[in-house]
Amino acid sequence: MLEVFLNGTAGLTWEPNVLAVPSGAQVVFVVGVIGSLPHNFTLDAISNDTSLSPSWSPSQVDSYFVTNPPLVRIVPTISAGTPVKTATVTMPAYGILTFICEVPGHFQQGMYGHIYVGLPAPASTSATAGLNRLQWDALGIGLAGVVIVSFMFLTRSHKPARPSSAEDDEEDPEKPLSSASAGTKPPSSW
Repeated sequence: MLEVFLNGTAGLTWEPNVLAVPSGAQVVFVVGVIGSLPHNFTLDAISNDTSLSPSWSPSQVDSYFVTNPPLVRIVPTISAGTPVKTATVTMPAYGILTFICEVPGHFQQGMYGHIYVGLPAPASTSATAGLNRLQWDALGIGLAGVVIVSFMFLTRSHKPARPSSAEDDEEDPEKPLSSASAGTKPPSSW
C-alpha cells in the first residue's frame, strides 16, 4: 500500500500538484490543509479526461460528478487544525487522473493537480514534489530535514569563500586566489 500526502494551501493550490504512482497500486490519500482556508479532495475517475474544466461553475462541477462518480471524494471540507482525512483506492492500469478541490471557487482559481498512473510524471519544479511517506523515510530526513536542506541550498554562496587576512581587505573579490593560498585547506568551519 502506498501513502500519498497532499495538502491544500491558502494559495489555492495542492502541494504537491503532480504525482506518479504505479499501475494498479493501492493508494492511501492522506489529505490535510496548510493555512486557514478549508478544502476538500475529489479524484476524477475518468482517465485522460479533458472535459472537466476550471472554467465551469461550481454547479457544473457538481453535475459532472453526479453523472461521473469520482474515484475518491473526501468531504466535508478539511480545515486547519482538524485531523487529516484519508481515503484508500486501487488505481487504474494507466492514465492521467485529475484531482480538484470542490469548495466553490477553488477549482476555478486553479486548485487542481494530476496523478500519472503507470506513466512518468513531467519534471517538477520541486525536487521533492510527489514523494510519499515511504520515499521520505527512505531519504531518512523527514520534512524538517527537507526544510533545512532547502534553506541551506537557497542561501549558500555559489562561489566558495576563501580565508580572509588583513591583506585580503584591499584585494578584488573577483580576482583568483594567489598561488600562495591556492593550496591551502579551507577552515574547519566549512
